[in-house]
Amino acid sequence: MNPLQPIERTDPGTSIFDELKPIPSYYSQNAVYGFSVVSGVLFGAILLAINIKNTEGKKGIVPVLAFGTLFTIAQILIVTNLRVNIGMLPLILNISGGMALKQFFWSKYIGKHTPYSNQPIWIPLAFTILLLAIIFLSLFYAPGRS
Repeated sequence: MNPLQPIERTDPGTSIFDELKPIPSYYSQNAVYGFSVVSGVLFGAILLAINIKNTEGKKGIVPVLAFGTLFTIAQILIVTNLRVNIGMLPLILNISGGMALKQFFWSKYIGKHTPYSNQPIWIPLAFTILLLAIIFLSLFYAPGRS
């Protein structure tokens, strides 16, 4: 076949542009990973679940949110029950959870090579800052704190 030859259409009433699909807008892999590392794996899982909600399949929402929730619960139990100086352990756990979201769950439910445009992160970032500020202020002004 000659590469410059026009493609034959089965429906002559359609153009090549009718068959193009719009590129979806997702929070990027780096945004999911960054939120997981800085704010916790549950925050990254929520961003990834929002991305999956915008796909055609929508099958991975529950597994991703379950992973984020169970990982966060396990992380809290591990960190609070260790009787040693934990140091960088929470950060290491967040990095590993973020990598799991980015490498495994993104590849499985969105696709490693799926084209997308980056969705701005300002709303999730503002929400995260507000929520973390509330948590820190409640710890700072907690009754019985001396």
